[in-house]
Amino acid sequence: MHQRLEDEFGQVPPHTGEWRALLKQIPIPPDPGILFAPDSLTELREAKELALAQIEEIQEGLQRHGSMLNSFAAAVQALPLEQEIGCSLPNRFANLEILDYVGLVLDQFVTTVNTRFTVACKALAILEALEREEQEKMADLVAADKPVQDIFRQITAGRYTNIILDSDLDIRVQNREGLELPASALSQGTYDQLYLALRLSLAQDLLPGETGFLLLDDAFLCADSVRMEKMLAVLEGLAAQGWQILYFTMDERLAQAAPRHTNNEILTLNPLAG
Repeated sequence: MHQRLEDEFGQVPPHTGEWRALLKQIPIPPDPGILFAPDSLTELREAKELALAQIEEIQEGLQRHGSMLNSFAAAVQALPLEQEIGCSLPNRFANLEILDYVGLVLDQFVTTVNTRFTVACKALAILEALEREEQEKMADLVAADKPVQDIFRQITAGRYTNIILDSDLDIRVQNREGLELPASALSQGTYDQLYLALRLSLAQDLLPGETGFLLLDDAFLCADSVRMEKMLAVLEGLAAQGWQILYFTMDERLAQAAPRHTNNEILTLNPLAG
């Protein structure tokens, strides 16, 4: 080692090879212990711990952000974008450029949805207005002075006295004892009587003071013999006023009962071939 040092330092001016003398010319560095400050070391360690805690908090926030971004991406993918605006999106939103594009697509989607919502609201308002008109017509049809009241009393032999439209626009009937029943609670035979009365009253309401043409297809199919006679009597009264009535039936009972209420011939139709 001594020889190698002499050889190396021998190449350095003044080429004496006296490496010890050269080393003496180098100033001795200060003792590191002189620069050591315990308080500074403590402060630096505390700063390090704080920085590590901040890094951990930032990492947790980044994970939360990633989770929210994934949930947002899934929610956007669930929207009917292809159906509504003919546009699809990538499965992952990996950068701000993609997010900007997603924002434009969602703006277009929201505009489309708002437009359809506005149109739907207008259509709903129109339908509600039509519904109110129909409700007014229904309320007028069962008014106390309308033919339906007398027709229903007649074909039920006074068992039911009034037809009422309640606040929910459901038809109710009142019997002679004053009990009110919803139409759905009536027997099928009485139910048929009620709606025959409504149809006949509507026909007369549409042609006030005039006679018209009625086409009925087994309107009394669920009626017993007593109810059938009463309903045929109502049709007989209309025919006497000049109404033209055609009644189609497959019920032999009605074919046998009809001649008691009309002089017209009962026609039998042959079945269609094949």
